[in-house]
Amino acid sequence: MSTHIRKKKIGIAVAIILAVAVALGIFRGGGSKGMDTYSSGDFQVSFSYPENYMLSEMDIDTTHRVHHQILLADEDAMRTIPKNGEGPTAITVDVLQNDLDHQSARDFVTGTSWSNYKLGDGRIASTTYGSLSGLQYGWSGLYEGRSFAVSTPGWIYLFSVTYDAPGDQILADFDKVVRSARISF
Repeated sequence: MSTHIRKKKIGIAVAIILAVAVALGIFRGGGSKGMDTYSSGDFQVSFSYPENYMLSEMDIDTTHRVHHQILLADEDAMRTIPKNGEGPTAITVDVLQNDLDHQSARDFVTGTSWSNYKLGDGRIASTTYGSLSGLQYGWSGLYEGRSFAVSTPGWIYLFSVTYDAPGDQILADFDKVVRSARISF
């Protein structure tokens, strides 16, 4: 078979695969076009997130308690990270063990370095997103940040977003993630 014919067949196969992927993306999720779902029975949390985000998880090593982090980053932003540059803006969900000392959301936010609260202006507000009630606050570091903390008897859930400017799409995506979040305890 000639190289030209082989390349043409590969091109057709790739086009078919892409067409199927697009079709599945359009019809996936039972009407929630453009959204994927994360669910963890171990950490008793689920939420929807835009399908253009890459999801990764890691356990953060601490000697005193479980700390699990779920990271959502826009796929396009991940492809354009400059060499030796900082990572892209992102949405994170930190899940921290809370059955040892039963911290309230306020105690966690104001008393731990994980919250980034001390990088803010000291304002904190009680807020409800969907079915979740917790505390919201802003902070500033390498990027601007906003966090929402929820305390349960077993876990602290810290939903955070980093962004460059107040109109960034990632802020609307963060709101969708947090509004869709469900915690079972």
